[in-house]
Amino acid sequence: MPEASTDENWFTAIPWSAPQAVETLRRGGVNRDLVPKAPGVYAFTLFDGPITLATRLGVLYVGKATTLRSRMKAYMIDPATLSVTGRGGGLSTSLKHAGKVGLLVQIQQRSRGTAPSGIFYRWAVTHDEAEARRLELLLLNYLRPGLNTADL
Repeated sequence: MPEASTDENWFTAIPWSAPQAVETLRRGGVNRDLVPKAPGVYAFTLFDGPITLATRLGVLYVGKATTLRSRMKAYMIDPATLSVTGRGGGLSTSLKHAGKVGLLVQIQQRSRGTAPSGIFYRWAVTHDEAEARRLELLLLNYLRPGLNTADL
């Protein structure tokens, strides 16, 4: 991944996937298997066009994942079914960041009924988790998504 520069060429070089409406990613969704089992970064947006610095107000949340498909599936569950306790008896990893739960709630509220939610999911595959973390930090700095928490 290129280093950040003042001309922000790194930003336009990010190989984002095509945006997928969250409704098509839920259990049984037609696009559920498009998300790769690879490390990378992902974004939830309010638009289905390209992510640019000019559109950053429509970026809701940015994150990184060791496995993009597993992370996407974690977002597609109903927040009412989230458990406070994880498998090991400690705090559930799903509840570690308030932003994630807030985003889940917003996705659920917007997608009730037959109308589309207007929320889209997209991803960019990276070579490894370390590269995903660096890219996530750059994206957080430039996009400043409203639903990301300060304690990343």
